[in-house]
Amino acid sequence: MPRITKDPETRKNEILDAAQELFITQGFEQTAVSDIVKKVGVAQGTFYYYFKSKEEILKAVLERLIDQIVKSLTSVVYDQRLNAVQKMQGFIDGLFSFERGKESMMEYVHREQNAIVHNRLAASLIEKIIPLISQIVEEGVKEGVFDTDHPLESAEVLLFGVGYIHDSVAFSGDEEIYRQKMLATQDVVERVLGAEKGSIRLI
Repeated sequence: MPRITKDPETRKNEILDAAQELFITQGFEQTAVSDIVKKVGVAQGTFYYYFKSKEEILKAVLERLIDQIVKSLTSVVYDQRLNAVQKMQGFIDGLFSFERGKESMMEYVHREQNAIVHNRLAASLIEKIIPLISQIVEEGVKEGVFDTDHPLESAEVLLFGVGYIHDSVAFSGDEEIYRQKMLATQDVVERVLGAEKGSIRLI
């Protein structure tokens, strides 16, 4: 049977797809490079042609997920059918959906010993979405549904604050503590935005 030669980018994406599925279903630590290449149906050397290690492909998987979520969030920002409050809610829902269903993989990233990987990915996400949140806040001020003189800074406070609180309790396993902290954060978000109470939902 003749060997099938594929475009390098196609092959790379196949490896990424397989790794992402295995990391999510089995967990990062339980997945070996041999599992990934077996799923794709390629030699182990092909994996190392594209990626130096399992840690490197995890980073690539997460960066690709970030690009996907940023693309999705951008579509929310420019959806003319939505007002600013609806855009902000859609934005928040989109951010939280980033980790939903990927707990086994994200739990590994959030461990203290993996802080460098986590911080780099967080910085990449923040850099890309701060301008998007700021635009929503500015629109909300113009519409009269938000009240702040500092849209960009408000966006930064929201992103860093919500992100920190979420990361600090999301993998604790205590749903009640998570719920209470997110309810408190929800109140802070509305105050920072100058939004009507009950207009923004975090849980």
